[in-house]
Amino acid sequence: MANTKQSPAARREQERRQRQRTTQGRSGQGRSGQGRSAPKKGPSSNKGWWWFVGIMIVVVIGVIGLFVVLGNQQTQQAQQGYGFAYKTVTTIPADSFSRVNTGSITTNPIVHLTGTPVLKGPDGKPEVLFVGAEYCPYCAAQRYVILSALSRFGTFSNVTEITSSESSLPTFSLHNSTFKSNYIDFVAKETVDNSNQPLDTLSSQETAIVQKYDNAPYFPNSNPGSIPFMSIANQYISSGAFYDNTLLSGKSYTDIANQLSDTNSALAQGVLGGANYLTASICSATNNQPSTVCNTSSIQTLEQTIQKTGVQGQATNGSALAMLSTNADVPHRS
Repeated sequence: MANTKQSPAARREQERRQRQRTTQGRSGQGRSGQGRSAPKKGPSSNKGWWWFVGIMIVVVIGVIGLFVVLGNQQTQQAQQGYGFAYKTVTTIPADSFSRVNTGSITTNPIVHLTGTPVLKGPDGKPEVLFVGAEYCPYCAAQRYVILSALSRFGTFSNVTEITSSESSLPTFSLHNSTFKSNYIDFVAKETVDNSNQPLDTLSSQETAIVQKYDNAPYFPNSNPGSIPFMSIANQYISSGAFYDNTLLSGKSYTDIANQLSDTNSALAQGVLGGANYLTASICSATNNQPSTVCNTSSIQTLEQTIQKTGVQGQATNGSALAMLSTNADVPHRS
């Protein structure tokens, strides 16, 4: 075989081509190796999830805070409304009582007892006794009459806001309340609370009054033991609410206060008209004291009205009392 010599130029060209092929092979291996290697995940890959969780926590806290703020505002508004109603009902102007007179009370709600001794209270003054219960809707209505009438003779304190568990009427509880007066003693007994649990206990004398007068002939159409019941110095008795308790239905304390300030409203006609009847019976027991209240023409006329007819009473430890038929409740329920 012949030995063919390459020229120097040809050898250099061959070497160059070999180096080029070697370089391309190595660079291909590097690229394929990089393609096979997956990038590692770092901590930054979870940042999106934690941002979402953080935002949701902030939103939940914000919603809870909003409900708390709204709840506090509603509580404050209710308390302000109660204070407004309490101040209104205990500071009725004298001319408002005069304008209303008997109002919507078309039938005398007071029974005049005859032949009974005057019942005196703890301080030796004529005693006004109220027997009711916190759950009772009729008592809820009657307390507005009591507060407005008795505030003409003295000052209440420790009167609390409640809503009757029956009919949900905004009203007041007289449990643990106090009353200061130069003319009368006031005794309030809320016998049952809003949960139908015993609250105030009647004394033996008060029990005797209820047992004696809470039936016929004093209130022939009533259920024995009905409430609310009032005894005014054992000279006058009443039973039940003096006006329609449904006039309080669906109203806030602020609504009630505004309507009591409007002598043309149905509520003012009932509450103030009833309060005038109660005032007249108290004035009769105090010998028309204070004169600024008792000597007004409307009260003097009502005194004559409630004294016209009387039912012969009978002394029972010096007192007696009863309840009404249509606007009354029975306190002892099973």
